[in-house]
Amino acid sequence: MGLRCPYSNEDENDENETECEVCKRACRSFPLDQVVKFDNEGSSAGLDSVEGLFSCKRTPCIDVCLSRPVIESIVEERPGGKEILRSNARLLHLLGKGGRHEIRSDDGESLLIVRYSTAEKAELKRVIEYAELNAKEMSSEDVTKAIWQSFAKGEGYKVPPKKQCYLSRSSLNFLRDELGLPINKNDFGFEAARVENLSQIIKGVLSDDTVQSYCLKLLGLLLEKLSGEGTSGKTIQKILDSGVITALVDLSDVGNTIANHASFAINQIALKVSDDKAQELVDAGVLPQLVLHISHASENVSTDSVLALGHMASKSINIRDAVLEEGALVALLEKSFGVRINSKRSSASMKTLESLLFSEPVPNLDDYKVGLDCPFLASALFYGNEDALKFTCTALSYICRTPSKHQKVFTDAKLFPSLMLMTSYLSPEVQEPALETIRYLIRNDRSLIQVVIKEDRFSSLMSCLLSPVKEVRNEACEVISCLLNGTIEQVDLFVAQGCIRALCGVLYLDNPVLSITACLGVMKVRLCSTHDMHTIMTISSSILLH
Repeated sequence: MGLRCPYSNEDENDENETECEVCKRACRSFPLDQVVKFDNEGSSAGLDSVEGLFSCKRTPCIDVCLSRPVIESIVEERPGGKEILRSNARLLHLLGKGGRHEIRSDDGESLLIVRYSTAEKAELKRVIEYAELNAKEMSSEDVTKAIWQSFAKGEGYKVPPKKQCYLSRSSLNFLRDELGLPINKNDFGFEAARVENLSQIIKGVLSDDTVQSYCLKLLGLLLEKLSGEGTSGKTIQKILDSGVITALVDLSDVGNTIANHASFAINQIALKVSDDKAQELVDAGVLPQLVLHISHASENVSTDSVLALGHMASKSINIRDAVLEEGALVALLEKSFGVRINSKRSSASMKTLESLLFSEPVPNLDDYKVGLDCPFLASALFYGNEDALKFTCTALSYICRTPSKHQKVFTDAKLFPSLMLMTSYLSPEVQEPALETIRYLIRNDRSLIQVVIKEDRFSSLMSCLLSPVKEVRNEACEVISCLLNGTIEQVDLFVAQGCIRALCGVLYLDNPVLSITACLGVMKVRLCSTHDMHTIMTISSSILLH
């Protein structure tokens, strides 16, 4: 049974620990390979019976009350003590003692999760520093084999199949990144994220103990790897039937690691749910959480939430309206209109905007309190980079196409002059949506024609007619045609700036639609301009002959 120190269960900081002769004699006389484990294994610490001692399969030794430095000082004095304290074997032994958790499903299948506690991590780090070990030069095979022993019940016990084992990501990162041990991250964890382990994973998610965070991570990995409509459909159905969605929603409050894992899992489920099961997710309350993630989650989770909302909105008109009612469009605009937007987020936002605004029937934005006069719109147009400008102009063009009484806020927020400025931008990806938005606004509010004159932007519009990009030329021609619906005085100003010459210039391009638009524009000039009618008639005749 080994010896038991009468002081071993007392305060670890007891000042009399160095005076315990019982423990000192044990450290001087027990085999060295046992002495170095005294402080690590604890021997029979916490075991109150003979049955308890044998059931844990530990080697009988001693519960000492000495601190680790005192034990090590005694070991160093013994022959061969320094060598064993500074050997790789000691560190490998510790790697095989990680905390092991087992989750057993109702059908008897097991999932094993290993994590190293804060104390265990500190001891690993201390041993490396004490022994002056070069962790990077250790054998990768030895390190991996030692870690796998944590999944067994101890040395000599059979290691379970990899598909049943998961090493917590935080422990893996600590061993690899902080300690520098030669570990391949693909050797641990990914194989456990499989459909066959779904029952155990869900059971762990629904538990309240330490395995919950790791099972959430595994669930996200499992969902991310799903491919094939048949496999995805059956797995999602099993998840819905388990009732775990409600738990994920409750756990996905922003602010901690568990919330991020739960949010990631919700995103993956929403991205892969079928049309006939999407309403079940809505009923489980995922929409408010997805909208919340857009503004407050990490960048990766937020981008996935944007895509998930678009995917959900595309399932049916009822779900699309429910997404809008949750404030998704406002959250999307506020978060996405920024100075720095990466291409992945910008693409996701554009795709979701299409799902929210382009499906029939077109939504009435007046019903969803979309505040187009928010300062971020003007900020994006004034200070945005090319991605931000492209996204902003395109989003505004989408919004202008929907029935809304609030388009006047473009003027109130001083956005129209900024939009006009975009026509001078070199990128056609910015010019086209900006021109399209300008066209919609001028059609609905002719007072904006005077803004164009005041801002002296007509020349930049005419230069857009010469763009090598067909879509930009078409939109520029449409905008000029809208401007010619103004008063006689306004049209005269445009003629004086070369309006007729610019419109005639596009007639030589092989584009029938553009030519017709240009013809109609010139006819408007002919009808309302006070300029020399003989000149107008001559130009019109040449157009008709052409």
